[in-house]
Amino acid sequence: MTLSDRAQTYVSTLMRDKDWTISDPQEIADYLSRQTIPAFEGVIEFQKYYSGLQLTVTSKPGQTFKASLFSNANTISTAGIMKQPNFGL
Repeated sequence: MTLSDRAQTYVSTLMRDKDWTISDPQEIADYLSRQTIPAFEGVIEFQKYYSGLQLTVTSKPGQTFKASLFSNANTISTAGIMKQPNFGL
C-alpha cells in the first residue's frame, strides 16, 4: 500500500489511538487465522500502518471518523468477531 508524499505527510499529522495499533504483522496474521479470516496482505498493512487513525475534515471538526480494524483487546480475546453475511458476493 503506497501513499503519495503528500498523503504520507498528512497521515503523519493525524492522532492515532494506541489501543487500535498493532505493529507486529505476525500478531495480526495469527489473530486473523484464529478468526478464520484470510490474512490478506492489504488488511495486515492497513492494521499495521493506519488502524487507530482519527481523520477530520479540515475546519469541520464534526466530520471526524476513526479508521480502525482490530484493537489490542480484540487480539488477546478468545471471543470471535461478528461477521456480516456475504449475500453471495
